[in-house]
Amino acid sequence: MTALALTNSPSTEPRTPIDADVWVALPQAATLLRLSEGQLRRKCQEEYGPAGKAKQMKAENGRTLWHLHRCLHPMLRRDHVAGLIIPAKSATLELQSFSKAKREAADRKVLIVRRYLEWIAKPGVNAKRDFATFAESIEDAFDVKVSHRSIFNWRAQLPAIDDHTEQALALVDQRFGPVNTRACTEKAWDLFEHLWLNANKPSISAVHRIVVREAKAQGWNWPKLSRVKQMVPKKIDAARACFHREGEAEYERKFQPHMEQDPEAWSERNCWEADHSKFDLFIREYAGGQWVAKRPWITAWMDRRSRRIMGWHIDLKPNSDTIRVALYRALKDERASVPEFAWLDNGKDFASAEHIGITKAQSRKLRDALKREQAEAEGLYGKLGITPKFAAPYNHNGKAKIERFFGTRAGLFDKFRPGYCGNKPGAKDRDVMDAEVADVMSLLTIEQLREQFADWVVNEYNHTTDHSVSDLCDPETGERLSRDGFYQRYAPRRALADPAALELLKLRWERPMKVQKNGISITHSGLTYRYGDIEPRLVAFKGTNQLVRVAYDPDHTETITVYDDQWRPICVAHENEQHGGPVTDGVTKEARRRAAKVRRAFKADAKRRPDVEAMLMGN
Repeated sequence: MTALALTNSPSTEPRTPIDADVWVALPQAATLLRLSEGQLRRKCQEEYGPAGKAKQMKAENGRTLWHLHRCLHPMLRRDHVAGLIIPAKSATLELQSFSKAKREAADRKVLIVRRYLEWIAKPGVNAKRDFATFAESIEDAFDVKVSHRSIFNWRAQLPAIDDHTEQALALVDQRFGPVNTRACTEKAWDLFEHLWLNANKPSISAVHRIVVREAKAQGWNWPKLSRVKQMVPKKIDAARACFHREGEAEYERKFQPHMEQDPEAWSERNCWEADHSKFDLFIREYAGGQWVAKRPWITAWMDRRSRRIMGWHIDLKPNSDTIRVALYRALKDERASVPEFAWLDNGKDFASAEHIGITKAQSRKLRDALKREQAEAEGLYGKLGITPKFAAPYNHNGKAKIERFFGTRAGLFDKFRPGYCGNKPGAKDRDVMDAEVADVMSLLTIEQLREQFADWVVNEYNHTTDHSVSDLCDPETGERLSRDGFYQRYAPRRALADPAALELLKLRWERPMKVQKNGISITHSGLTYRYGDIEPRLVAFKGTNQLVRVAYDPDHTETITVYDDQWRPICVAHENEQHGGPVTDGVTKEARRRAAKVRRAFKADAKRRPDVEAMLMGN
């Protein structure tokens, strides 16, 4: 057999000693693999060469030959091959080039094979019949499971020489090569992390191409793409990747552990939650002279401890009016009492000046906590004795109980009504949904929806004991109670709503305003209405900075009720009369004369002044 040819790489860069003894020339490889040179040459050209397992190099005789990597086949690592290799370094040093884990695994394989050979040499041992017993002893000794085929393959790769290091080198896992041939420089990895952990979500391959160019320029070590894809999940945990690539909100949703809430932290009647939610169904509404399909909204108030729905209102659009109406219906129930706290949505309708006394912008500007509390006490919540707590924006955790109720409602109520559409695309077949919506007369009206929902809440949701809420159980007997039953049995009674304050919920309130010379102006449903231009009891407020409060029934805008800043009633102001145009426009001459007479009286009263001369003559 000819001497084994080992040469340097054709690259101009110096070869590393680690690679100097790992290539076998094609003639010797063909002999060891029992293949013809032509057959092996074709494999090198078509398969081994493109995979990097074979390459063309100059042999000692000057010829350019294909050389195969020793990791290609166990036969290329046998002892008689090692004897033909021009040694560049000892087996011990070569073995040290692999990772500690690979060295330990190779040592373990050698010991297992040796134990197998000792065991199989014992008289009366049948390898096929008794292998299960041998495998159990190996698992006890090395804490690994082995198969008969694995031991057979390891035995075939062992060199004949009885040297543990040489045998371990033959069995070491040489995939990806020794450690330093696939190691990456720390700076290169830092660059990869910096580029990949980005909110733009670049792919691993795109970042890899950038790092490859920079690694060549800087002389860094950087592995190939397949190796990088293996390294990413090991070196960058999923939580860190999510935070940088998908954002903080997604990280908190997926990975941030939530704080467990003690159900006893809030007693019954002590804290409520409130929010809006759109129904997952269509109803029919008469608009523009025809019936059209629309999705309604619900505003609901819930007792936090018992999950009992206290009050609700269904309308086509949620706003401060639906909040007020739902709260009024909740508090007028003789079984309900005013909660001490209320967790609310952070939207502007829940935090309107009508409800908390001042706007959110005004609240932020008021640095004096006492003045802010005094201002908030003038809102409807303050008048009722409710302290509002606003959840963080775009975060449902502050009012998680009522958010859970909306999901329950969608699954147990919405799905069983005509016009169900789901809460996201694909929840229902589009063609089926379009056909149902097109048949608009088969949909419920808003009055029918209100009636059916009220029946479901009262007789099913609040009343049923068939639920999975474990803390709604009798603490003594373990009996599972309904939400309504738990509320009535264990809810400590607080003060009922002040009837005078409760009456305030019947009306819509505008933020405090000044009285102008044309009286008071309000905007409702996009239209401006003016009141009290000739109301005598408002004259004293004109031209001053004194504020008044205005309340009115949204369904009847003919009059408004005016209060002073201490909530004392001033008057009921009528809508201003409009004059001008021909007599045929409906305005009579008598009405114009009456309005002019009142205005002359106001002017005369304003011109009045003490007659000092008459006073002196009288004396």
